[in-house]
Amino acid sequence: MKKMIIVLILALSFMGCEKTISGDKLQDRGGIFYEMNQDKP
Repeated sequence: MKKMIIVLILALSFMGCEKTISGDKLQDRGGIFYEMNQDKP
């Protein structure tokens, strides 16, 4: 049971790791915001 809780906590911590970008580094292309010089929204 302890192993399952540890695995769950680790999985949730990895899911919460997102890259934060300030608004001045975004480009509006047809209503979708992209990071400068990137193809993925």
